[in-house]
Amino acid sequence: MKKFWSMKDDDVFIFGEIVSDAWQDSDVTAKSLAEDLNSCAGNVTLHINSSGGDILQAIAICNTIKNRGNVTISVEGLCASAATLILCSGCHVKAAQNSLFMTHAPTVGLMGFYDEAELSIVQNSMSAVKDSIITTYKQRLKSDVDLSTETWYSAKEALEIGLIDEITGTVDLKVDDSQQMLFVNSLSVSTKKFDVEKIHRAMEMRNVNETLELKYAASVRRKELARIQELQSLKSSNAAVNALVDVALENGLAVKDVRPFVEALNKIPPAQDFAALIRDQMQSGAQNVEGSHPEPDLKAMQMKRVVDFAKGMV
Repeated sequence: MKKFWSMKDDDVFIFGEIVSDAWQDSDVTAKSLAEDLNSCAGNVTLHINSSGGDILQAIAICNTIKNRGNVTISVEGLCASAATLILCSGCHVKAAQNSLFMTHAPTVGLMGFYDEAELSIVQNSMSAVKDSIITTYKQRLKSDVDLSTETWYSAKEALEIGLIDEITGTVDLKVDDSQQMLFVNSLSVSTKKFDVEKIHRAMEMRNVNETLELKYAASVRRKELARIQELQSLKSSNAAVNALVDVALENGLAVKDVRPFVEALNKIPPAQDFAALIRDQMQSGAQNVEGSHPEPDLKAMQMKRVVDFAKGMV
């Protein structure tokens, strides 16, 4: 059988915003990047197409990469704001000829009302962050970057100031994270339920080599398989838990999204006399609280509905 995935090195992707707490699948945190790197053996190519994001997370990513070593960085489209700091960590940085870069001074968003002393603290912290950015850039750049204004660079200009080491060919990578779709030579493939055979057929029909698109697809598939395996491990003899896990699998949820509910369901004693349990609860005295006197037939009807529901869970 023909081997489909035959990459010599591992590939990691930052194709989204750099954040402190991921809200979308395309978001990247320092923690998630470290986990991706730890899952790789040998040399790694980190592909970047990002508008930036959290500066402190980007600096943490930068230091994580430097400590690991053997990481080549490849800019595939946009590398802006905080994402440019990550370039300072690569042993070799290359960029597509039509890629773009942008640097600017750190900014902060404030909500609420602040007095002069509080604003002074914010100003001092921003100065410290700016110094940290300059220190990071000095690890790679041949000259200082003007952070007083927003500045855009072409790949050629980025090469001149030392932000990258090499310019490669153009890249035609089309990924629509909002629709969870990947476009390989105009052939759309869902990244939610990855269809390996469809990609394989596209390679054979169009004579496609193992391009960046396929490497990204392989990365998505690895993460999806890991999500499925983690969720499957939560299944047990508890039918309610298993039903919950199945819903999570179908809706793209992760273990962290459903673990509290699974733990709560596992605390429910299995196969018990629900009628007796509920009757004991109803006769515990709570029904004697003033203002709570349902009619006997209504009480029995309510108990029967709860019993029927509970029985349906096991």
